[in-house]
Amino acid sequence: IVLGLNCLPVKDTGSIFIIDSKDETRLQMIAHRHLPKPLVQRCKHIKFGECLCGKAADSQKIVFKNCVDHDHSVNYSGIEAHGHYCIPVVFVHKTLAVINLYLEAGSQKSDEDEQFLVLVGDAVASMIHSHHVEENAQKIFTAVDQAGEAILISDPDGVIEYTNAAFSE
Repeated sequence: IVLGLNCLPVKDTGSIFIIDSKDETRLQMIAHRHLPKPLVQRCKHIKFGECLCGKAADSQKIVFKNCVDHDHSVNYSGIEAHGHYCIPVVFVHKTLAVINLYLEAGSQKSDEDEQFLVLVGDAVASMIHSHHVEENAQKIFTAVDQAGEAILISDPDGVIEYTNAAFSE
Protein backbone atom coordinates (compact mmCIF):
# COMPACT_ATOMS: atom_id res chain seq x y z
CA ILE A 1 0.00 0.00 0.00
CA VAL A 2 2.79 2.43 0.91
CA LEU A 3 4.54 1.74 -2.41
CA GLY A 4 1.39 2.78 -4.24
CA LEU A 5 0.96 6.17 -2.58
CA ASN A 6 1.44 8.95 -5.08
CA CYS A 7 2.16 11.47 -2.32
CA LEU A 8 5.55 9.85 -1.61
CA PRO A 9 8.50 9.96 -4.05
CA VAL A 10 8.90 6.16 -3.90
CA LYS A 11 9.47 3.72 -6.71
CA ASP A 12 7.41 0.55 -7.03
CA THR A 13 10.27 -1.31 -5.35
CA GLY A 14 11.00 -2.20 -1.75
CA SER A 15 11.19 -4.85 0.90
CA ILE A 16 10.13 -5.71 4.42
CA PHE A 17 12.40 -7.19 7.06
CA ILE A 18 11.48 -8.61 10.45
CA ILE A 19 13.71 -9.53 13.35
CA ASP A 20 15.11 -13.02 12.84
CA SER A 21 13.52 -15.33 15.43
CA LYS A 22 16.80 -17.26 15.77
CA ASP A 23 19.07 -14.21 16.07
CA GLU A 24 17.59 -10.93 17.31
CA THR A 25 20.66 -9.02 16.08
CA ARG A 26 19.75 -9.51 12.43
CA LEU A 27 16.88 -8.87 10.07
CA GLN A 28 15.26 -11.42 7.80
CA MET A 29 13.65 -10.34 4.52
CA ILE A 30 10.08 -11.63 4.44
CA ALA A 31 8.71 -9.77 1.42
CA HIS A 32 9.98 -7.76 -1.51
CA ARG A 33 8.71 -6.15 -4.66
CA HIS A 34 10.70 -5.77 -7.89
CA LEU A 35 14.12 -6.31 -6.28
CA PRO A 36 16.85 -7.73 -8.54
CA LYS A 37 17.72 -11.37 -7.80
CA PRO A 38 21.29 -10.62 -6.64
CA LEU A 39 19.89 -8.22 -4.05
CA VAL A 40 17.23 -10.67 -2.86
CA GLN A 41 19.93 -13.32 -2.34
CA ARG A 42 22.32 -10.93 -0.60
CA CYS A 43 19.65 -9.34 1.62
CA LYS A 44 18.04 -12.51 2.98
CA HIS A 45 19.66 -11.65 6.31
CA ILE A 46 21.07 -8.27 7.34
CA LYS A 47 22.85 -7.71 10.65
CA PHE A 48 21.95 -4.70 12.79
CA GLY A 49 24.21 -1.85 11.69
CA GLU A 50 24.86 -3.41 8.25
CA CYS A 51 23.90 -1.39 5.19
CA LEU A 52 21.00 1.06 5.37
CA CYS A 53 18.27 -1.26 6.69
CA GLY A 54 20.53 -2.58 9.43
CA LYS A 55 21.44 0.99 10.40
CA ALA A 56 17.75 1.89 10.66
CA ALA A 57 17.14 -1.19 12.83
CA ASP A 58 20.10 -0.37 15.06
CA SER A 59 19.46 3.38 15.45
CA GLN A 60 15.66 3.08 15.47
CA LYS A 61 15.60 6.16 13.22
CA ILE A 62 14.62 6.60 9.60
CA VAL A 63 17.56 6.36 7.24
CA PHE A 64 17.37 8.48 4.08
CA LYS A 65 19.75 8.27 1.14
CA ASN A 66 19.25 9.80 -2.29
CA CYS A 67 21.97 7.74 -3.98
CA VAL A 68 24.01 4.56 -3.75
CA ASP A 69 27.11 5.51 -1.77
CA HIS A 70 29.59 3.99 0.73
CA ASP A 71 26.81 3.52 3.33
CA HIS A 72 25.02 1.23 0.89
CA SER A 73 27.30 -1.70 1.67
CA VAL A 74 25.10 -4.38 0.10
CA ASN A 75 26.11 -3.93 -3.49
CA TYR A 76 26.49 -5.89 -6.72
CA SER A 77 27.79 -5.30 -10.22
CA GLY A 78 25.32 -3.35 -12.34
CA ILE A 79 23.28 -1.94 -9.47
CA GLU A 80 20.98 0.83 -10.70
CA ALA A 81 21.15 4.29 -9.15
CA HIS A 82 18.49 4.78 -6.48
CA GLY A 83 17.84 6.17 -3.04
CA HIS A 84 16.12 4.83 0.09
CA TYR A 85 13.88 5.49 3.00
CA CYS A 86 14.48 2.73 5.56
CA ILE A 87 11.79 2.95 8.23
CA PRO A 88 12.33 1.14 11.53
CA VAL A 89 9.25 -0.45 13.06
CA VAL A 90 9.68 -0.03 16.82
CA PHE A 91 7.46 -0.98 19.77
CA VAL A 92 8.46 -0.05 23.33
CA HIS A 93 12.09 0.64 22.36
CA LYS A 94 12.45 -2.70 20.54
CA THR A 95 12.97 -2.92 16.78
CA LEU A 96 10.48 -5.38 15.29
CA ALA A 97 10.97 -4.77 11.58
CA VAL A 98 12.26 -2.42 8.87
CA ILE A 99 10.38 -1.19 5.80
CA ASN A 100 12.72 -0.43 2.88
CA LEU A 101 11.35 1.92 0.21
CA TYR A 102 13.27 2.70 -2.98
CA LEU A 103 13.44 6.28 -4.24
CA GLU A 104 14.45 7.78 -7.55
CA ALA A 105 18.15 8.72 -7.48
CA GLY A 106 18.56 12.35 -6.43
CA SER A 107 15.27 12.52 -4.50
CA GLN A 108 15.10 15.19 -1.85
CA LYS A 109 14.52 14.46 1.82
CA SER A 110 11.18 15.77 3.11
CA ASP A 111 10.22 16.34 6.74
CA GLU A 112 6.55 15.77 5.81
CA ASP A 113 7.38 12.44 4.15
CA GLU A 114 9.42 11.38 7.17
CA GLN A 115 6.63 12.32 9.58
CA PHE A 116 4.20 10.26 7.53
CA LEU A 117 6.60 7.31 7.39
CA VAL A 118 7.05 7.45 11.18
CA LEU A 119 3.27 7.10 11.47
CA VAL A 120 3.35 4.15 9.06
CA GLY A 121 6.08 2.53 11.17
CA ASP A 122 4.07 3.12 14.36
CA ALA A 123 0.93 1.61 12.82
CA VAL A 124 2.82 -1.46 11.61
CA ALA A 125 4.45 -1.81 15.06
CA SER A 126 1.01 -1.88 16.69
CA MET A 127 -0.16 -4.53 14.21
CA ILE A 128 2.89 -6.71 14.81
CA HIS A 129 2.57 -6.33 18.58
CA SER A 130 -1.14 -7.24 18.45
CA HIS A 131 -0.29 -10.30 16.37
CA HIS A 132 2.31 -11.40 18.97
CA VAL A 133 -0.21 -10.88 21.79
CA GLU A 134 -2.79 -12.99 19.92
CA GLU A 135 -0.22 -15.75 19.29
CA ASN A 136 0.72 -15.82 22.99
CA ALA A 137 -2.94 -15.80 24.06
CA GLN A 138 -3.58 -18.78 21.76
CA LYS A 139 -0.66 -20.67 23.33
CA ILE A 140 -2.00 -19.99 26.83
CA PHE A 141 -5.52 -21.02 25.79
CA THR A 142 -4.19 -24.26 24.31
CA ALA A 143 -2.20 -25.01 27.48
CA VAL A 144 -5.19 -24.35 29.73
CA ASP A 145 -7.50 -26.40 27.50
CA GLN A 146 -5.06 -29.35 27.48
CA ALA A 147 -4.20 -29.16 31.19
CA GLY A 148 -4.86 -32.31 33.21
CA GLU A 149 -6.51 -30.34 36.00
CA ALA A 150 -10.14 -29.30 35.81
CA ILE A 151 -10.52 -25.58 35.11
CA LEU A 152 -13.77 -23.62 35.26
CA ILE A 153 -14.16 -19.89 34.66
CA SER A 154 -17.35 -18.09 35.66
CA ASP A 155 -18.54 -14.51 35.75
CA PRO A 156 -19.31 -12.74 39.09
CA ASP A 157 -22.89 -14.07 38.96
CA GLY A 158 -21.71 -17.67 38.74
CA VAL A 159 -22.52 -18.13 35.06
CA ILE A 160 -20.02 -20.57 33.60
CA GLU A 161 -18.07 -18.98 30.76
CA TYR A 162 -15.47 -21.67 30.11
CA THR A 163 -14.48 -25.20 31.11
CA ASN A 164 -11.49 -27.11 29.82
CA ALA A 165 -11.53 -30.71 28.59
CA ALA A 166 -10.43 -32.11 31.97
CA PHE A 167 -13.39 -30.40 33.69
CA SER A 168 -15.80 -31.79 31.10
CA GLU A 169 -14.47 -35.32 31.68
